[in-house]
Amino acid sequence: MRPDEIEAITEVAHNRGLTVAANTKARESIANAAHAGVDTIEHGTFLDEETAELLIERDIAMTGTLTGQIDIAEKAIEVGGQPDHLVEQLQKEIEILKDAVALAHDMGVAVIAGTDSGPPHSAQGNVAEELGYFVEFGNFTPLEAIVAGTKTTGKYIGLEDVGVLAPDYY
Repeated sequence: MRPDEIEAITEVAHNRGLTVAANTKARESIANAAHAGVDTIEHGTFLDEETAELLIERDIAMTGTLTGQIDIAEKAIEVGGQPDHLVEQLQKEIEILKDAVALAHDMGVAVIAGTDSGPPHSAQGNVAEELGYFVEFGNFTPLEAIVAGTKTTGKYIGLEDVGVLAPDYY
């Protein structure tokens, strides 16, 4: 999408009290979405230091989606039927995404939990697995992963009453 289209969509959504998630992989797409004021970046595969700084500056979270990508690749190999070059490309992107999640974490980008469930071979209900991947590949401590999957995610999707151990919280 063109930057002006993203800006228009974001403005309309925000005027209606809705959050905006941008499905982006390319660095330019991440930057365009950030400049347009979206709330979250889904994937962010080719995040670099410059775009990470932009996300921090604008308080935009990145959803790593490692689980969905890994599930799709593993099932594609297990089930077969996918051309080898597509499976290889997906495996390369997963390695790049692992690095992007680690970079985002290390630079201080708010990383939130999301699995990209829905595509073929990507199960729903596996956020705990995503948090494990944050620890395994993203340089998170176990506690940081839990906070990312509860309090931080809640903040960016409009659920302020999650992730805190206190009365009246979930």
